[in-house]
Amino acid sequence: MVIIMYFLEQTVVSLILLSYPILIYLIYVASNNNLNRNKNLVLLDVACLTSFYMFTKYTISNDNSIYLFLFINVPLIITILNKRYTTSIIISLAIISYYYLVYKINIPFLILEYAIYNIIFLIIKYNKKDYLSILNIFCFVKGIILSILAIYIFPNDNNIFVIITKLFVILITFYFLCYSMLKLVDSIENIISLNYSFKDLEKEKTLKNALFQIVHEVKNPLAVCKGYLSMMEYNNIDKVKQYNSIIQKEVDRTLCLMEDFNDYTKIKINKDIIDIVLLVQETIDSMKTIMNKESITIKSRFPTDEVYIEADYLRLKQVFINLLKNAMEAIKEKGKIEIEMKCVDKNVMIKITDNGEGMDEETLKKIGTMFYTTKEHGTGIGVALSYEIIKQHNGIIEYSSNKKKGTEVKILLPKSET
Repeated sequence: MVIIMYFLEQTVVSLILLSYPILIYLIYVASNNNLNRNKNLVLLDVACLTSFYMFTKYTISNDNSIYLFLFINVPLIITILNKRYTTSIIISLAIISYYYLVYKINIPFLILEYAIYNIIFLIIKYNKKDYLSILNIFCFVKGIILSILAIYIFPNDNNIFVIITKLFVILITFYFLCYSMLKLVDSIENIISLNYSFKDLEKEKTLKNALFQIVHEVKNPLAVCKGYLSMMEYNNIDKVKQYNSIIQKEVDRTLCLMEDFNDYTKIKINKDIIDIVLLVQETIDSMKTIMNKESITIKSRFPTDEVYIEADYLRLKQVFINLLKNAMEAIKEKGKIEIEMKCVDKNVMIKITDNGEGMDEETLKKIGTMFYTTKEHGTGIGVALSYEIIKQHNGIIEYSSNKKKGTEVKILLPKSET
């Protein structure tokens, strides 16, 4: 009974020593998203070598380690199953040295044995067998070899029944221990694959975000150009010049957008001292003809003096075009849009109000969320992009709305100190 309890105790200790480095490896890999597969496998090599070292140091210092001699093969099987053949050869040579020093087994015999294991593993791995098949074959071959080596491992046991029983118990214990370790490593591989899948999905999502932004932002100036081209009266030179000037500005804005999307993960802001009154007025002028065509009236109230802010002229114009376009699309019939600008302390406030369809409370909470849109052919990018541009100008954008009563958008931007 004492021998059995001692054997169980030694087995538990061996399990801890063998699995601890692998568990540390699992936790580290699962929590670190920046490692590539090659680095992961190098860390697995370190974990297996550490596992081997901790186990051998414990067993060599323990006089009764004879019951645990088979467990030393666990790191070897893990490295071979993960195609870490250089590491597996190192561990094989270390196991041969261990068996020779501890059990005085003939070295040529050991070299032949582990050469056979590695060859078998390579053949099986080439045929894409699973780890359970490899483990079964290893235990079968090892069982045969143990029967031959029984006289070396158990030199003091003359009872063949006792020898076979000990061999069987050790082999079964090794099998389940090794199976558990391989399942653990397999779970690590699944976690790594899952992490790579998530990374691929994030890259795909980022790419889709960029493509949606490109489509949305390029569509606006093209729509303006199309509108003015359809209204072009080539016999009226004044209108041709007026519309041509607007179309050129929209084309310039499109080219600016395309340049920014070369680095689509970050919006570039090139600030300069600008007159915000002039910017908003110019935006209204560029949209007024289309609004008249849609029977939408626009009223504006601006300060009589210039109001200077530090901002990116084209980016802010992009925001106001988005807001006016959204206001127009919210109006189903004849409607009006009001734009008010005034200075509030050290800030300038721009308020855009329409009498369109408005939004309910649930829709209002989601406004500004990427990809959320109430339009049939919308992408949900424009408002989110406007939020980001205003944020990079150290400003605030707020929406308030009621269903069937219209929408109000407030933008607060810091005035220039110069």
